[in-house]
Amino acid sequence: MQKQQKNKKYTITTIAFILTILTSTFLIAFPSNSIELSDISEDDYDNYNDKTNKLNSPSLSAVSPSSWWNTSYEYRIPINITNTHEDFTNFITSVSFNYTEYVANYTLRSDLGDIRVVENNILRPYYFQKDFSQKDLVTVWFETNISIGSEVDTYIYFNNSAATIDYNYYMDKNPDGLIWYKFEEDFESRGEVVDSMGNYNATLHGASRSSTKAIGNYSASFDGNDWLAIQGKEYENPNQLTELTVLVWFKTGMTSGDWTQNWAFFDFDRSEYFNFFIRPDNGRLYFCSAANGWDETYNQWEGDTGDDNYDDFYGSTTGLANDEWHFGAATYDGTDKALYSDGGVAGGFVEDALNDNAHSGLGMGRTTDRFGIIGDGSESASEDSSRNNRYYTGNLDEIRYFEEGLSADRISWFAKNYTVTAELKTPEEKKASITIIAKDIDGRVIPGLKIFMNSTSSENYTDTTSSNGVVEFGSVVRQTYNITAKYSLFNGTDTFEEVLFNSSVYNIEYDFGSVDEHTVILNVSAWTIDFEVEDWEYNPMGYGYVLVYNSSDYTDLIANLTLTKEFGTASFIWYNRSVYSYEIYYNNADYTLSQTLLGNNTVDRATYSVSNLNDITHINVNETNIEGTPGQFHVNESVYATDSNSTHIGNTKIINATIGLAKMNYSLTSVDIYTIDINNEVSASPIYSRPPPAYSSPFQRSDTITLNVTEYANAYGLLIDVKGTNSSIICNGTIDVNYTESCNQYMRTNMSKLEIKVYDINGEWDETYGSVFVVITNATDDSDITTLLTNEQGIAEGQINSDIGFWYLNHNASYSHKYNFTLFYAGSYRNFNASVDPPNFNNSFNDWYNYTLYGNGSIEFRIQTSMEFFKSELRNFTGNDANYEWGSNFTFGVNFTSTDDNGATWEAITNPDYVNWEITDILGDEVFDSGEMKKDLSRGIGCYNKTINSTSLVGGVSYYFRITGEKTGFQEPDPLSLLFTVAGKGTSLGVYTQSGVYLGLNRTEYYSETASFLIRYSSGTYLSGASVSYDW
Repeated sequence: MQKQQKNKKYTITTIAFILTILTSTFLIAFPSNSIELSDISEDDYDNYNDKTNKLNSPSLSAVSPSSWWNTSYEYRIPINITNTHEDFTNFITSVSFNYTEYVANYTLRSDLGDIRVVENNILRPYYFQKDFSQKDLVTVWFETNISIGSEVDTYIYFNNSAATIDYNYYMDKNPDGLIWYKFEEDFESRGEVVDSMGNYNATLHGASRSSTKAIGNYSASFDGNDWLAIQGKEYENPNQLTELTVLVWFKTGMTSGDWTQNWAFFDFDRSEYFNFFIRPDNGRLYFCSAANGWDETYNQWEGDTGDDNYDDFYGSTTGLANDEWHFGAATYDGTDKALYSDGGVAGGFVEDALNDNAHSGLGMGRTTDRFGIIGDGSESASEDSSRNNRYYTGNLDEIRYFEEGLSADRISWFAKNYTVTAELKTPEEKKASITIIAKDIDGRVIPGLKIFMNSTSSENYTDTTSSNGVVEFGSVVRQTYNITAKYSLFNGTDTFEEVLFNSSVYNIEYDFGSVDEHTVILNVSAWTIDFEVEDWEYNPMGYGYVLVYNSSDYTDLIANLTLTKEFGTASFIWYNRSVYSYEIYYNNADYTLSQTLLGNNTVDRATYSVSNLNDITHINVNETNIEGTPGQFHVNESVYATDSNSTHIGNTKIINATIGLAKMNYSLTSVDIYTIDINNEVSASPIYSRPPPAYSSPFQRSDTITLNVTEYANAYGLLIDVKGTNSSIICNGTIDVNYTESCNQYMRTNMSKLEIKVYDINGEWDETYGSVFVVITNATDDSDITTLLTNEQGIAEGQINSDIGFWYLNHNASYSHKYNFTLFYAGSYRNFNASVDPPNFNNSFNDWYNYTLYGNGSIEFRIQTSMEFFKSELRNFTGNDANYEWGSNFTFGVNFTSTDDNGATWEAITNPDYVNWEITDILGDEVFDSGEMKKDLSRGIGCYNKTINSTSLVGGVSYYFRITGEKTGFQEPDPLSLLFTVAGKGTSLGVYTQSGVYLGLNRTEYYSETASFLIRYSSGTYLSGASVSYDW
């Protein structure tokens, strides 16, 4: 790339290279200073109507508000806002557009009263001005919060025939101010300076256009005899000016004369209203002002008498008259006066001075009319008349005047010339919010159903229903749609996907063209079947799966469902068929037969249809009333599904519930209905509530409540809370609860758990003993069942599924399951004795134990050996402990040995569980590399080594090489560590031309020429594998 130097004929560029790691030859070029919806395949619908003969027609109803801020507005325009400076809060920016086109094409109101600015669905302060800065254009100002970057989270909403300007958010004044002199136009030819706000131009008296500027391309130059007279702007009433802000960029070298000699940036007469200027002798900013009725000098009321009703206020920064550009600001917020400047530093911003309660809350101004002057002091009782003849010498740029007191943040943004760009994007028409609730043949919601909304004339939409069967499309083009629903099943090998609903089959089209919000109920021809599996002791079977077949003879496998570990449950959703068959398997990778069939059965639709309607639960108020106050009643009763109660929760869920309240004399007060979840806990909020005064007028003594409970939660019960008043001591009201239940297939399996504990010969266990293998075989045919491994407490658990121990088939009337146990420790099978009743151990020791598993139980084994004698040790640690040079190989070796006689003899370990290495810093906090050491038979049996290349490390730094090992059945050895140092390697860095000519460290280039360099890093030969960084 090219690097251009703009201010010098040529420049000498010195490039400092910082070596990060080693590198090869580099060429450095320096930078310049500059829904789609897939087609749904039509399945064979010949049998579709048969499968959906019980399907209800979908229904339409209202839902909650959509993501559109306010549905009363038909259109919105997205605004792309870009910020390149810093994070802003309440930054004011603007957009302009031809409002006549929007009036014609999008029915924007011609008075623009329906405009609203909304950011993240929150109304923002705004202001607009028509025909600014040219006819047919409107400029809209608004506040925004924006981080660095681009955002599209702000919109202009419009087209609401009932809306008028919202004065709660409409700004009082144009946020760009009342007067803005940019000095960019050819004001010398015009004879006046143009006010960019279109309000008050200024008559020119001698000031010239200068290319010496602070912002833009030009400024105004005043030679000590020039001024500008502000046209038409006067103040004529006492205390008229309640707030103001003046902003200016100035450049003056005037340092002689008295304090009034360099008047003024902006002047409406110091002793009548205010002026803003720089004092030449000390270079301070001054902001002088007067208020009728208050003597600032004597701090007392004086009406309009005397000369003391003014405040001469100045800044703290000196030396601003140094013939450099500076920023200055004066502001009065109705209470305090403040001065701001750049502090004499380019790009700086400081509060130069603060005068709190400057005029005791009064507005500025006395009793004399004054017009404004720039470049001199005003005594003008009429436009462009008397002045003080105390002329300003220097340049002025970007003079802005506000009749409001700006915040310090806003003034700082002007001082730093911060701008945030806002660009209008394509207008958007209001869209609909569509909520779809999918339910199966029993009215139960369906999660995981793919919903497709397809329109031939607009966008298409797709999403998947949530756990409560709902999918929400928050921004849908208001058109007519066909809705299709698909569901997928996986059988362990293949995935099946079927269309379970298609509105075109029923000749239904959903017209979302005229309203804003819809809820569609999809009654899908599907059947939901739950499975609940428990072991013999009613514990959830969390390790297993269910195979579901599309027939009664266990053929045509269509689903493989994993049981949840916590509850041992799974759900199956597919076509509404007459019968399915299923098999339940135990699945545990720790077992030789990892998949064990536990049982099978069929589920019949007709049988379920008869049994799913639960008997009516009848609650009498006089028997369940818990309210002790006469004349009132309060019922708080729970109703459970078939297999649940107050102490146990099964897996059957309540689908639809109807609650009838009758004879609640004198009157009902409130009704709340809560769900009871799988943990037997009541929901925090009711799913149905009629609080007071819902029943207060007229007096209501009965009610019927119908709920689809699955829309709210998986409920295993309901808590019904009813309150009311009665005219007698006893209320004879009744509460009848009628509900349908889910289809739940429950299976109790012949599985039980056996806790196995291993101890030493003294009945004790120490975690340093290492692990013992517990080998379990079938006592009938001696086939392997599983091999468990003891943990730090000596309890046997799975080597893969370590959260469970021995959990397998038990011995009952249908099955005969007896098991043999052996213990393998430190390379050999060991004798042990056993007890299922720990205080009574058998004194005989054997190498096996036979056990019949009838149900949950525990067993303890004591090994006949001195386990504390079994130790392992890492020995003869060797390595490069000298300071080898970077790039050299470092080799480390170790011998891993064990003893079973407390160190009397040692043997090499040839098949360890592992011998691992790692390289760390000297504190051991950071690991740079790690791995497994390899056997080194050249050094002997039980020897292991690792060779590393030091190019991945840093020269001149010390490291630890750390070794750990383990052999099951032996106490773990202490880790070994060796400190080693990688010595640095001498290198050189050179800068060359592309042809290879050495340049040293300096190079001269002419302005606008390309500077290309060849960087070579070497240590005798060129080095590779690192990076070179540069600074310049």
